[in-house]
Amino acid sequence: MNLSIKRITNLLLFFAIATSGILKAQITITNNNMPVAGDTLRHSIAVADGSLDFSLTGADYNWDFSSLKFASQDIFYYKALSATPYSFYPKLAGTVGLKTADSVPLGITTLEQLYTFYKTSASSYTATATGFIVSGFPLASLYTDPDIIYNFPMKFNNSHTDHYSVKTSIPTIGSFKQEGDRNTTVEGWGKISTPYGANIPCLKIKAVKVEIDSLITSFFSFGIPVSTVTYTWLSAGEKIPLLEVTGTEFGGTFTPGVMRYRDSSRIQLMGIRDLKLSSNSIYPNPAKDKLFFKETISNGTSCLIYDVTGRVVLSGVISDNTLNIETLAPGTYQLFCLSTSGAIIRSFIKE
Repeated sequence: MNLSIKRITNLLLFFAIATSGILKAQITITNNNMPVAGDTLRHSIAVADGSLDFSLTGADYNWDFSSLKFASQDIFYYKALSATPYSFYPKLAGTVGLKTADSVPLGITTLEQLYTFYKTSASSYTATATGFIVSGFPLASLYTDPDIIYNFPMKFNNSHTDHYSVKTSIPTIGSFKQEGDRNTTVEGWGKISTPYGANIPCLKIKAVKVEIDSLITSFFSFGIPVSTVTYTWLSAGEKIPLLEVTGTEFGGTFTPGVMRYRDSSRIQLMGIRDLKLSSNSIYPNPAKDKLFFKETISNGTSCLIYDVTGRVVLSGVISDNTLNIETLAPGTYQLFCLSTSGAIIRSFIKE
């Protein structure tokens, strides 16, 4: 009798240990977890929160970002080639298109309806082509060196380095070229909590990217290198990141820029027509590293900065009547802050 009890006890102990190991085991991301044509995936852009450290990582780690506050929402529409303006390019067959911007001005011309086209295979998720419209003409090109976003199966401590390049000829102008290097590392696994859900099993990926976008003509070639760091948390149950934070890194310190997380529909509490506009103004304009407010504005006031395509490129908070914009690339932007005196909406130029 005692022997039977001992055996049962040992079996129960073995089962408990084995179950604990299974419950704590890291997940694996495969090609089955990537977006497909027809997916409409909602995400929220978060208000800046300087108290959060997105660089923390490790094995069996619990990331708690449930305090993130929603500022605005958007939807990623993944489309079959036939549903995009580039359906007559047979070399794009088998790809899934995602519109990345409505328009991008380049001085002597403007790119419109910008798309990136992706292919998913058992071994990778890759950007293989781009498309944009110039003067009403849809133009598309395959990458000469595809941009490998993820390698599969994706597990903790996996890493890869990738060089990518794509160049599109623009009639009567020249060409537009995007070229860069991506260094990707799966640097953590565990569970993440966001406003969308709590304790969701995930992998954390760090991608360091240096890219140069160049407009090339017979008279000049103009390009600006941009270096970014992106932290991404992926789960097996969602086709876009549970959380994606893009920013810059200097001296080992990460400064977040845009934070977006997978989300369900949230109701905006206030429409533009209901907003009281503030008379507060900003200076200098053009600005280099900081924007100053003419009238006093409370510390901690949240602000969003939009580029000319309508994308949120920076979220920040006011400190000592100042907003830090040093991570912005040179260009024209729209500032939106919601203060106690009303909404501050101003255009400015970053030098």
